[in-house]
Amino acid sequence: MTKSERQPRQRVELKFPAELLKKVEDYQKESAIGTRAETIYELIRKGLNAK
Repeated sequence: MTKSERQPRQRVELKFPAELLKKVEDYQKESAIGTRAETIYELIRKGLNAK
């Protein structure tokens, strides 16, 4: 998502099981994504687009 596409964000606090967080972090490294938050955004977008 580019800066021009960004929308106002709201803080959401989530707790992840350690095993799931490890998978998110592995995906982040494999995909060379800068932050954990951006990784989670991408995974959510992919899941929603898979419908």
